[in-house]
Amino acid sequence: MKTSTAIAKITRPKLTGITPRERLFELLDSLKSARVLWITAPGGSGKTTLAGSYLGARSLPSLWYQLDQGDGDLAGFFHYLGLAAKKAAPRFRKTLPHLTPEYLLGIPVFTRRYFETLFQRLPSNSALVFDNFQDVPDGSEFPEMLSQAFEVIPDGIRVMILSRTGPPPALARLRANRCLAEMGWDDIRFNPEESVELLTRHGHATPSDSILKELYRRTSGWAAGLVLLTAQTNLTDPVPETPSDLSSREVFAYFANEIFDRSAPEIQELLLKTSFMNKVDPAVAAQLPASARPVISWKDYTGITTLPSATNVATSITLCSGSSC
Repeated sequence: MKTSTAIAKITRPKLTGITPRERLFELLDSLKSARVLWITAPGGSGKTTLAGSYLGARSLPSLWYQLDQGDGDLAGFFHYLGLAAKKAAPRFRKTLPHLTPEYLLGIPVFTRRYFETLFQRLPSNSALVFDNFQDVPDGSEFPEMLSQAFEVIPDGIRVMILSRTGPPPALARLRANRCLAEMGWDDIRFNPEESVELLTRHGHATPSDSILKELYRRTSGWAAGLVLLTAQTNLTDPVPETPSDLSSREVFAYFANEIFDRSAPEIQELLLKTSFMNKVDPAVAAQLPASARPVISWKDYTGITTLPSATNVATSITLCSGSSC
C-alpha cells in the first residue's frame, strides 16, 4: 500500500478526453518569465488538468509532486521528493540527501543545497509541479522551507503550484520582487465558448444560446458544476430549476469529499453548526474567521458554488442540508 501511495504521489495524472484550453496555454506562455506560477481556484475547476495538459501540449519534462497532510513533516517531504527526482532524472545514481536530525537546526541551508542539486539534475525547460498545496497543514514549516527553495530556481526551470488557497505570507518577498506570478478563478473558469466544448466532449449536443446562458448563470464557468449539473439532461430542454434526486446527490457527494472531508477542523465545525440553516445572514458571514472566507455558496440546493474575490466575503452562504440533498 505504501509503495502504491508513493508512486501516485509523484506521478503526473494521466489525462484523457480533456478540453485543450489554448486561451490558458497562451497565458501560461506569457508568464514564463516568473520563476514561480501560483494557480488558485476552487476544487473541480480544472487546475490539475490545465497544468498536466499544458505540459503535454508544450512537451515539457516535469517532476510532479502531489502534496498532502504528511508533507508537514519535512523529513518525509524531502524523502518523497528524492524519489520523484530519481524518477524524473534516472541517470543520476546518487540519491538526494535525507533530512536527518543533524540538519534540523539548519533547515534553510539544507533546503537551498537540496534544491540546488535537484534543479541541476532536471532537464532544461523542466517544470516542477506541486499539486494540492492547500492540503499541507497550517502552522507547519513547509511554506518557509519553500521560500528558501524558490530563491535558488535557475533559468530554464519553472515551478507551478496548484492550490485552492493563495500564496502564504512566507512567499511575500517573491511576490514583491515579481518572481511569483498568479492565475486565479477569473482566469481558470471556463468562458461560454469553452463551456460548450467541455459539454460536447462529455457527449452532449451543442446547447442552445438560452440553455448555455442559464448553465453559465448557474455555474459561473465552474467545470465540475457544468458536468454535474448536466449529468441527467440532454440539454434539449430548459435546465431544470431543481435537479433530479440523483443529480443532487452526486453534487452533494462531490462536495462532501472535496470540501467537507478536506476542510480544516474549524471549517468542518462551522459547516456542522450551520447545517440546519438555509442561509447565513451577510452580517454573520462578515464575522467569519479569515480561514473561512473562501466562502462556499450553495445555490438553489444544487451544490453549485460561486466564489467571491479573495478580498471579499460572500454576501450570503446557502447550505445544502437534510432531505434537500
